[in-house]
Amino acid sequence: MKNNKKSILSIFIANYVMTIVVLFLSIFIFLLVVISQYYPKLNSIDAEGLMKNEKIFKSNYSNINKNDVIKNRGWIEIIKDKKIDKVIGDKKDEIKDYNNLENIINDAQLKEKYDVKAYRGKSDKDMYIVKIPKKEYLMEDYDYQSKGERIKNFIRVALILCIVFILLVMTLMAYVSIKAISKPLRKIQQGINEMTKGNYSVRLNFNTYKEINGIKDSFNYMVDELEFIEKEKEESENSKKRIVTSISHDIKTPITSIMGYSKALIDKKELKEEEKSLYLSYIYNKTIRLNYLVDELFSFTKLDNPNYKLNKENHDFTDFLREIIAFYYGDIEEKGFDIDIQIPEKEINLNFDYKEMERALGNLIVNSLKYNPSGTKITFILKEYDNVVKLIIQDDGIGIKKDFVDSIFSEFVRGDKSRSSKEGSGLGLAITKRIIELHDGIITVESEEDKGTKFTIIFT
Repeated sequence: MKNNKKSILSIFIANYVMTIVVLFLSIFIFLLVVISQYYPKLNSIDAEGLMKNEKIFKSNYSNINKNDVIKNRGWIEIIKDKKIDKVIGDKKDEIKDYNNLENIINDAQLKEKYDVKAYRGKSDKDMYIVKIPKKEYLMEDYDYQSKGERIKNFIRVALILCIVFILLVMTLMAYVSIKAISKPLRKIQQGINEMTKGNYSVRLNFNTYKEINGIKDSFNYMVDELEFIEKEKEESENSKKRIVTSISHDIKTPITSIMGYSKALIDKKELKEEEKSLYLSYIYNKTIRLNYLVDELFSFTKLDNPNYKLNKENHDFTDFLREIIAFYYGDIEEKGFDIDIQIPEKEINLNFDYKEMERALGNLIVNSLKYNPSGTKITFILKEYDNVVKLIIQDDGIGIKKDFVDSIFSEFVRGDKSRSSKEGSGLGLAITKRIIELHDGIITVESEEDKGTKFTIIFT
């Protein structure tokens, strides 16, 4: 999955820029529309289909189409006794009577705005005056007077629409931004809920902004670690159960023998001295075996304690290895083993716990002596290069079966696969591995049936 390079900051920057753009766009459209309403095109009046005033006026009043007058925004005043009796249409001037009819009709200001024509009625006292705004005045009135209120209303509506448009765009941006962040956060919350329930197999798999991706990666790493710890804990619990079961089995055998021989000594008073000595010898040997098992269990438990500290000191590892070989040399000769020692003359200084390291290497030597026949060759090779100390202890004996190689360092696993073996505790190699690891070292094993076994220890 490709890692998203975008930051959450980009959301806020994008929203900020979009807000500025939308705001200026709204203002521009608002001003454009308002200006267009204040300054309409000169043919806007023509577009309404108005007739020319000359065509509306007739020589006879009865021939005038009143609808045409009203459509052209004119009006008709019915005069009785020089007073306005009735108005047909929307009267736009301020004249209230016609006591001086001729002066009024010939008034320059009136004629500038309107085309006016007077018609005689049925009597001399009756009169019809038709007034139609001139197109130039109609245009002026349309733009700045009669439409003034409409412009105000339009501005209000346009402003409201702009605000609504801005709010809608801002709401949409907020929704998209919140969704982009909240969706992965919900997945993280669901993952945490699963983890708190003990489901350490849960993993987060999505790609979003790099800050949230960082949280996702940290969560997955944490769950990996918890899953690993849980597996180790489970393996540790199983190991403890195996230890209890196995050690109980191994301890029970010598205890049963001790109880049997002790009871025989108590019950059989007529036993000869030779028989008593033999029984006591059996009891002694079983006690040694029992003490060995308890000592191995104690050592393993001690080394497995995370608070246990080694007593490390700087020693010459070449001299130490020679001393170990010399200590077991008698056993090696007694078993009829051949020996090959490849140890450099120069000093190799190493910081280690002398007693624990002696136990670790001793277990490897004893293991080789225990399971291999006479004539086996055991080899010790010590090398130092690039601040790395490498020790190889190998033999050309019977080897270890393939099924047991991977688990040879586990508790109570024996190369001869015999649970009934009277030798060993099944903890020796597990103890060795633990000691090497406490020295920040690595131990590996290579083995093949009928070709031998090779243990390699590396200290850095």
